[in-house]
Amino acid sequence: MISRNKLKWTLLALPLLASSISSAMADSLAGPSGELIVTGVYKPEACFVTLANLGTIDYGRVPAATLSSTDYTALPIKTLTNAITINCPNMTSVGITTQDNRAATAIYGDNVYDPARALPISNSFGMPLGLGVDSASNKIGNYISQLQNLKHDGSDGYFGSFATTPFVPTQVAGLKPTLAVGTPSTGGQINNLYDSAGAVLNAKLYTMDYSVSAQIAPIANLNLSRDVVLDGSVTISFYYL
Repeated sequence: MISRNKLKWTLLALPLLASSISSAMADSLAGPSGELIVTGVYKPEACFVTLANLGTIDYGRVPAATLSSTDYTALPIKTLTNAITINCPNMTSVGITTQDNRAATAIYGDNVYDPARALPISNSFGMPLGLGVDSASNKIGNYISQLQNLKHDGSDGYFGSFATTPFVPTQVAGLKPTLAVGTPSTGGQINNLYDSAGAVLNAKLYTMDYSVSAQIAPIANLNLSRDVVLDGSVTISFYYL
């Protein structure tokens, strides 16, 4: 099985500007001085995130006899409809980052996600994500995954082509119907959500589907003396303003 996606979200805190107060007669009244600070944090009301099927896509039991001994075996693409639902009490802009929690177990090299066998989702390839290791610490395989079919208050939405500055508009050419999961972002950048004109979305309700395409390593490379459990795990972080 593929383990639950663990979601978290981060509040964008807006601190009030600190201010110091001094006397206009400071030059003529030299002596001890002090500084008064005004500070605070504004926290918008939290959006509520729910996961379909507890965020789990389960391939069930896959007989070893159906897997190749010498080649990668592609499992069927699976989609979790309305995998993520975000309910906000007010009109809110939302951004996303994703991180593979099993990146160290991803397999790189020849014939891994060859286009002839990758079964791409919407003709788009993503970063290979790890499926964990078996009881002998052999890497089980890879999968690619995507968020897709983004809706905001019932209307179609789009993902930014790449992570960028939070909550900034983009060119229409930078819009995509899917978001490849697992690509790390740096420097505080996020994947913004847009309408068809490239404006940042502002809505109360967001939904999106989640699809995965998995490949299992040649079973000659795995220890089948015990059950081999698929252990993919991704953290999706939501940022909102």
